Amino acid sequence: METMNKLLAVCGVVVMTALPCIGQAATPSDFVSWAKMVSVDNNSPAAAEPGDHQMHWTGPDGRRIQLTVKTPRPLASAPTVTLAKVPEGADARPYFDDALAKVRATKAGRLVIPLGTYVFKTMPKGKDDEGMWMVEGLTDVTIDGGGATLVFMLNKNGIWMKACQRVAITNLVIEYGLKMGALGSIVAQGSENVLKVDADYPVTASDTMGHISEYDRASKTFVPGGKRVYSPPGGKDTPKYVGDQTYTSAAFQTKGMEGKSYVIFQQWYGGTALLIKDNAGPRLTEDIILSGVTIHSGPGMGIVAFGMKRGLGIWNCKITPKEGGLISTEYDAIHVAVASGDISIHDNLISGQGDDGINLSNPVIPVSKIDEDGKSLVLSTYSRFIQAHDKLAAFDELNKYLGTAEVVDTPKPLGGPNNQWNGLTLSTPITGLTLKSLFRDNNVVDSRVAVVHNTIRDCQCHGLLVQVPNALVADNTFSNTSANPIRLLTSVGYFKEGVGAINVLVRNNQITGSGIDAGIHAMRWAAIAVYGNSNAGVTAEPSNRYINIEGNSVVNAQQGCISVASGQLVNITGNVCKDTNLALHKSPSISVSYSNDVTVKGNQVSGMWAGGVEVDPATTKDVHVEAQ
Repeated sequence: METMNKLLAVCGVVVMTALPCIGQAATPSDFVSWAKMVSVDNNSPAAAEPGDHQMHWTGPDGRRIQLTVKTPRPLASAPTVTLAKVPEGADARPYFDDALAKVRATKAGRLVIPLGTYVFKTMPKGKDDEGMWMVEGLTDVTIDGGGATLVFMLNKNGIWMKACQRVAITNLVIEYGLKMGALGSIVAQGSENVLKVDADYPVTASDTMGHISEYDRASKTFVPGGKRVYSPPGGKDTPKYVGDQTYTSAAFQTKGMEGKSYVIFQQWYGGTALLIKDNAGPRLTEDIILSGVTIHSGPGMGIVAFGMKRGLGIWNCKITPKEGGLISTEYDAIHVAVASGDISIHDNLISGQGDDGINLSNPVIPVSKIDEDGKSLVLSTYSRFIQAHDKLAAFDELNKYLGTAEVVDTPKPLGGPNNQWNGLTLSTPITGLTLKSLFRDNNVVDSRVAVVHNTIRDCQCHGLLVQVPNALVADNTFSNTSANPIRLLTSVGYFKEGVGAINVLVRNNQITGSGIDAGIHAMRWAAIAVYGNSNAGVTAEPSNRYINIEGNSVVNAQQGCISVASGQLVNITGNVCKDTNLALHKSPSISVSYSNDVTVKGNQVSGMWAGGVEVDPATTKDVHVEAQ
């Protein structure tokens, strides 16, 4: 250890006092098997034809990664259907449903929506839990919005795409006719603090409140690391309207809240503006393109892919508030899970949302019951996508890989929310499996993902979460995110999502004005953060492998520049870290812990509060640092 300390000192590195230990430094052998298994599909299974969208790049492990999104291919003789005129004041839904029925009946290749504003007032009969416009059962069709605006008047999913193959939606605007965001201040009233809503945003006792986030009126941005208070319906601290634009709640009594302004997010995990979702079955949705779609508001998330086969392009879209608006979507702008890969997210503008800009996720499935034979199980959340012959990988509660087995029967729905509890039988018992264990389904992993040339700014958010293998994150711009912009991770704790960032290239991204994260034990936070976490904190078990972080620029960061934990085979090279640690003076600009085989080389660290490079000797192995 003395020799290692001398080497690091020569390189200008601070050898840190050991972080609080959660376990021993990681041993990689079992994890290597898992990482190879989950990242094996580096090339798309789809055969590209002329006109299809393809991308390829070389991953950090040296393999060529290729993704393909197929475009609609209607017959040359396929007709075009034009939406019939919707009478002024009428519910637009039946007219849109009739147009799609005609598309299916005539095998049309195009649906044209004339320019105008169309108001959806009702749900389709028998589909109250689905979408206000069900785009279902289409093949080789382009829906040309022509700049038209769809306004959804219920707190339901807006567009729901289901059982579609090679379908594009272009040049469409989506809004909700609901109250989404308001501005107010916490003020003293008598012996308590209350939330006083500005008169420009009239509220009544019927108006709900999902959460509030601290806001700087002068700069019109969310405060980095500012106070955020959640108030789910029915909770003990749910705000109560007492008249005169005023809400009371025990949650407003926290010290330091008085005199500050807050944006009020007025919905609680409501409908998704554009949802792509199927149940497991023979005709899963595949190859969906969203191009030139604008989402100005939504009571839940913006675009969600949750249950599709593969192939998703989101290009030149905007998820931004309308002129003069405070927020766009209440929660994530784009969230992808159970989409099985070939995901291309390019040239989009995202701002004003209340949670992640882009979350590339994958389910982690808890175990609810294990029979004596060790093979008969009940699994809960997200298990409804498991099918016979899928390969399930098991992990303990600290993310240690336990083994893999095949599902030998069709899972049996046992109820629970969305029928998520399912009974199934494995081909063989897995040693070490307990009721604290978790599974990942290798057959629904979102592999081959490119996030390129996007702008994510001015939001109560993390910019991007990468929790999948074989990914490229390049040439994106992040500015004024209230939390840190780029996270590469998996969580077996509260969120239970992600397979880990494996074979991921993070290159030439521009970050300015990044915010503040907190709340995970033993984590050094930074604008670009790599880690795994459990309910105990950062995982000593490796979660992320083959990661290159190169050529990125981080300027004016409240916390550090780059932090790596729970990683293996990570290169941090040629990055610029300028004026970091603005909220944590002299903290490390680049930090490495709970990791092995890490190289830190050729980075530029500057600024009066920069803290240099910090390596934790107690939890790392084979960390190579060259002069920065």
